[in-house]
Amino acid sequence: MQAPLLTFDDGPSESTAEILELLAAHGIKAIFFVIGLRATQRPDLVERATAEGHVVGNHSWDHVRLTGYSDADVTEKLRQTNDAIEEIIGAPPTLFRGPWFAVDPRVLGLAQRLGLTHMWADVDTCDYSDLPQHDAEFVANAILGAEAGQIVLFHDGNGDEMGREINPSRAKTVAALRRALPNFADRWRE
Repeated sequence: MQAPLLTFDDGPSESTAEILELLAAHGIKAIFFVIGLRATQRPDLVERATAEGHVVGNHSWDHVRLTGYSDADVTEKLRQTNDAIEEIIGAPPTLFRGPWFAVDPRVLGLAQRLGLTHMWADVDTCDYSDLPQHDAEFVANAILGAEAGQIVLFHDGNGDEMGREINPSRAKTVAALRRALPNFADRWRE
């Protein structure tokens, strides 16, 4: 059985290095959907993710709802991120995820022209939520409840904080991964 696929949106951030360490400790590979602007601020983390065998995907240049932009603007936001990723790791991405999954057939078609395939998610860990019930234990249980072949959504950064010079950390995500990954790795070890 294929293990659930862990994916991380909105990075890189101050939490990405710690997440990479946790994934390495448990032999888990993931996909990191990076914001282009953030990738240019922390190219070291994008390089490291690739060097450690993770996939880097496109999450737009500045984390906007792509459906609200013209064809030319959508294309530019995706192309600019493709170019930034290629400059950092030597190859353009082939996957993308629209911020908030806000895509429609038009956006998907524009992305496809740039060689990008959209990736959805099956399990939303709610690691971005400030609601008290969505604490680290809730997030950890969401990871552990994922079934074979499902795509699990996490965040290693914060797309809603574009005004900040540095992308804020995701302490709850890190705490949940620290709690859940030992059991997750044991369950899905082949």
